[in-house]
Formats: sequence, C-alpha cells, structure tokens
Amino acid sequence: MDIFVYGTLTEASTVEQVLDDEPFSFDGQAVLKGVHRVECEYPTLMPGGETHGRILQTDAVGLLDQYEGVTDELYTRQSVPVADRPATADVYIGDPNRLNCEENSWPHAQTFVDSVTTYLTEQNVVII
Repeated sequence: MDIFVYGTLTEASTVEQVLDDEPFSFDGQAVLKGVHRVECEYPTLMPGGETHGRILQTDAVGLLDQYEGVTDELYTRQSVPVADRPATADVYIGDPNRLNCEENSWPHAQTFVDSVTTYLTEQNVVII
C-alpha cells in the first residue's frame, strides 16, 4: 500500500522503529496539492496550498495506524488520487482540536472525518 508521509515518517530510521522489521520502501518525493502542513503538537494538514513529502510503500498499515493514533481519533487515514497512476495513496490528517492547533480551517458543519473526506473530494486534492 502507498502512504503519503510528510512528517516523522519521512525518515527511514523512524519507519524502521514503527514497523518493527516489517518491509517497506520509499517511492521518491511527492507533493500533495490542496492541503498545507501546519505545526501543532504533531504535524498535520489544513485546507489550501501544498505539502512536500514522500511515498512510503508497506503492507503494515495497522502499525502505522497505531503510530498515528487512528483508533484514538487523533488522525484519520484518507485515500487521495495519485496523478500519474490509476491508484490512490493514503494520507494521515490529524484533528486540529485534538492536536492543540492554533489554526483550524476545516469546515465545522460536520464531524472532523466527514469534513476532511468532503474537502478532499470536492477540492480534487491529488498527489503529484
């Protein structure tokens, strides 16, 4: 599975610790168009702009979900189209309220996960 990473998981040493001997590789540099990185308690993404990162390839998604706090609703994992492939890559987006962010430009009419899902689709967020 392909995962767009933009924070601590861009470092091979961190990925090795998180995946605990599970195989992984990096598929080069990438840019996520439509969201920008912000620094909070942990890095996350907000609407608009772009974010530079890498494509991480691994089947150990459960370990990544655990690291990112998906079950604790700290982050949500969302699929985003990849421009030059007939496939998607997942990306982790943190809840700004849970991460003590000063900036929070996600729509508030829905749940955080619903807001992210709607925005990614309606704004045609894509990885290039």
